[in-house]
Amino acid sequence: MVFMFWVIASTVVAAFMATTMIFIRLKAARKPATVKKIIIPPLMMSTGAFMFLIPEFRVPWQQVMEAVGVGILFSVLLIKTSKFEIKQNDVYLIPSKAFAFVLFGLLAARILLKLVIGAGLLSL
Repeated sequence: MVFMFWVIASTVVAAFMATTMIFIRLKAARKPATVKKIIIPPLMMSTGAFMFLIPEFRVPWQQVMEAVGVGILFSVLLIKTSKFEIKQNDVYLIPSKAFAFVLFGLLAARILLKLVIGAGLLSL
């Protein structure tokens, strides 16, 4: 019972955070892209990989490869639905009409996978 509470609570919090980020990304598309805006996010996210240096946080290589594979698949979907335009030496992201739907679809897929894997519904 307590376990299920944490599964639901963490899912709701993650969904809220992701939804907030989707709206921030859609709003940010109105401003030109800069080198700083492109380079800093992946650099900061990559620092999270250092947590795996601590033995308690290490995961099997199979899970690492699954995460990388899903990340590549999801990023290809985002790349395919995004276009860039140059206006007066500034680069703007021009999201397609499907961009928001793709982001929400990826969020739904992530939550579904989290619930299926987290609840142990997949037996490997």
